[in-house]
Amino acid sequence: GNIVAVKTDWSAGDGSGSNPLYTLVELKSDGTVVMEKDLSGLLAQSADLPYLYYLAVGKDDAVCVSNGNTVWVLDKEGNSLFQVSVDSFVQGMGTMNDGSVAVSCYEGDKLAVKTIDFEKKDWGKTYKNEIMNESTEIKFVKGGKENEFYFYNSSAMYLYNTETDTVETVMNWLANDVLSDNLSLVSVADDGKIRMLSSDSGESGAGC
Repeated sequence: GNIVAVKTDWSAGDGSGSNPLYTLVELKSDGTVVMEKDLSGLLAQSADLPYLYYLAVGKDDAVCVSNGNTVWVLDKEGNSLFQVSVDSFVQGMGTMNDGSVAVSCYEGDKLAVKTIDFEKKDWGKTYKNEIMNESTEIKFVKGGKENEFYFYNSSAMYLYNTETDTVETVMNWLANDVLSDNLSLVSVADDGKIRMLSSDSGESGAGC
């Protein structure tokens, strides 16, 4: 499939250098640009949060972008379909195994995972577990079966079963000599193997 990304231009925007211009870009695997869409109109609706922090692509090529408070759902041409908001702040966003898009955010003093229902154009299911509150944020991991999702925090990587609402510890970072702050990407292959991309920007420069 094609690659979807958000391009940031700090030299454009409002000219102050503080509010960048965001452009949704779709590219072929050879780098050919298929589509570009200016997203300034979305952020104009939320002047107090003029930055985009998250991007995820769900089923039927639905593109979700968020400024931390609002999630805009766009079609594959970049046109806005609907939006949903949280009362707190989005801590993370990712694509679930059934093709839905989910965010992590606080509901009261508890961290929760909320899915977006594309058909109802509203929030869908909400998942909560005490393990989620062991850290201030959780990050989603691609992979697994349709009735489960992987996530990790600063302590470990976990598997959440959405049918039983139970959480299983998959890997403890400390026990496996993994520094979670350096993790850039984590995924689970079809054979169950965990793949991680870790970077270390020390005195010798960046490395993996």
